[in-house]
Amino acid sequence: MLAATRELLTSLDPLSYRLRMRRIAEWARTATDRAEVCADLREHGPYERHLALVAAMVAQDAEGIAAGARDPQPSIRFAALRAGQVVDGVADRPAVERRRVYRSLRRRRVPGVADALVAEVRAEFGDEEAAELLPACADATVRALLPELEHAADLGRLVRRHPGPLLDRVRERLAATPPERWAGIWDEAARAVLHCDPPRALELLEQYAPEDRLPGWIGAYGPLARHDAGRVLRLLLAPGRAVWLQRTRLGPGLLRRLAGLPARELAPLAARYREREQALADLLGELAPGRRAELYDLAYAESDTATLVPSAEIMEVLPTAIRVREATRVLGLARTRERESDVRVWSSYLAWPDAVAALDGALRSGDADERAHGYALLVLAAHRSRDPRAVAEVVGRLGRLRNEQDPVRAAALTRLAKVAPLLSAETADGLTRLTTDAVEARDASAATTAALGALAADVLRHHVAVPPLRAWALLTIDLVSTGAKTPVLRRFDTVLRRGQETVVFERLRDWVEAGMDRGWYGPLFALTQALGRRAWGLPGLQDLLRRAIGPQTLSSVAAVAIDQWLADPRTRADRVGEVLAIDASAAALHPVWATLCGSRTDLLDRVLDRAPQGRFVQPGIRWVPGWAPHVERWLPRQQARFVQLQAALAGDAQLPVWGRAAAIRAAAVVPGLGR
Repeated sequence: MLAATRELLTSLDPLSYRLRMRRIAEWARTATDRAEVCADLREHGPYERHLALVAAMVAQDAEGIAAGARDPQPSIRFAALRAGQVVDGVADRPAVERRRVYRSLRRRRVPGVADALVAEVRAEFGDEEAAELLPACADATVRALLPELEHAADLGRLVRRHPGPLLDRVRERLAATPPERWAGIWDEAARAVLHCDPPRALELLEQYAPEDRLPGWIGAYGPLARHDAGRVLRLLLAPGRAVWLQRTRLGPGLLRRLAGLPARELAPLAARYREREQALADLLGELAPGRRAELYDLAYAESDTATLVPSAEIMEVLPTAIRVREATRVLGLARTRERESDVRVWSSYLAWPDAVAALDGALRSGDADERAHGYALLVLAAHRSRDPRAVAEVVGRLGRLRNEQDPVRAAALTRLAKVAPLLSAETADGLTRLTTDAVEARDASAATTAALGALAADVLRHHVAVPPLRAWALLTIDLVSTGAKTPVLRRFDTVLRRGQETVVFERLRDWVEAGMDRGWYGPLFALTQALGRRAWGLPGLQDLLRRAIGPQTLSSVAAVAIDQWLADPRTRADRVGEVLAIDASAAALHPVWATLCGSRTDLLDRVLDRAPQGRFVQPGIRWVPGWAPHVERWLPRQQARFVQLQAALAGDAQLPVWGRAAAIRAAAVVPGLGR
């Protein structure tokens, strides 16, 4: 081995994988003896040959990359082929390597190379492989070969690179085919066509779409509607597609774009959905509230509505005036008045004062089921009013639940969990009474405590900056989470504006630290999970997670803290060293071991050479890693040690057969030694 080679390897030995690759790249750009050292490296093991390939790729050394493509080690050959500069001798390579060449050419976009290769590939290996190479070719080649290769081509992949030739070919096929056979062509090409240029795709659909349906996945029509919603609506409303439209659910993305059209244009679609009230409700729900009344009336303009009973889904999306009008009309129907339960349900859709008066009798009923139904409807009526004063009133009325049976209490609180955005600071005292009464009740059920927990989590989500509501929510979460490892919080990161996570953390920090002081880490883990990725940018929260990893905490607590503290990939490699310094047995945890294998290879020796002991490994048990991701990134001595450990397990007759077989499988992936 050359002295320069030894010097290079010595300088790389103590580095992590990332720093090692950075160092070899810097060396490849500046070394005057790169060619000689790389040639020497190629005479040694897989580790050294991989370094030579990396240096060749950095220096754009075609000869060095070609040498890597001929390497006996598959992982080195694959890396060289991914570089995309090796196309000679493709016919002599196994199928898996040929396909890597095709993927490389598609990525690099060098149509001249692909054009020269596609004929040879087709002649030697058939249409299937030639079709894989087709997206990498030039437009002219695609136009010439597509009629012969379309049966084998992935049109979805082809359309991303060659939409023009593909659309032209589909149009050509449709024009030459009788209408009764268009459906078969669309089944093959619809997915690709719907992702093409919207004007051209719409033109093709208007000319050649089947008369009884629209081809492809209906969700793919959203981008077309963004371009021209009117044309898409006309396609949907074609007379021959009426039956298909009745059984097809238009997705929210498509409905949102159609909703921008005037109500008069949408009226035929709404009329088609009269018999599918959930679909009509979805359409109305995408309109601004001020426009819903007009479209609702237009939908039923040609129908006799004297005895119409709208569905609950439609009533929920109607604006207040129309909802009250429809509820009043339905309450006047004889068939509604025949059943007291129907009268209560429809009364809950009235304006808030009228709903309260109509439901008061149910709240005083001697039947527990009627009282439960009445309380649930009262809360729903307050929610529909969208008035915080109505919600405050209903919270006060729920004070009667103190002496109620638990099923009644559970029904009322379950509905109350849906009105969190409308709560105000004035309701905090009433909410505290509800919590105290529910928790102290001897018959309190899981349904009741779950409803309180859900309401408290939503209150924190919407009112974390309101001290009375925040205090009530934290008290409730503490009370209903007794015995639980981690309380349940709603996701904050989906509703907070950028930067508001800092406010949330500062508001809840005392609660989290109070829990930690008494050995309860649930609030810390719940808040971290609720903040999602926002938690990564909060130094104070990260410091608390670091404290939870300390040697004095239980292994179950520390394991969760480690998982959350290492969640940020930007800091994971640095932090994993600190985790091992606290407790070497943390190497047995999945996130720690995966990080050691993939990036912190400089720490592997201390884990492989001496079995770690600590709270994450049972006393008297020697921990041996059972899997090794990215083992090709390790130093040769680390690979050898890993194989030695697995060989010891495989040769241990005291182990069950499955354990010995697993050891062989783990060792088999190690370059060179594994085989």
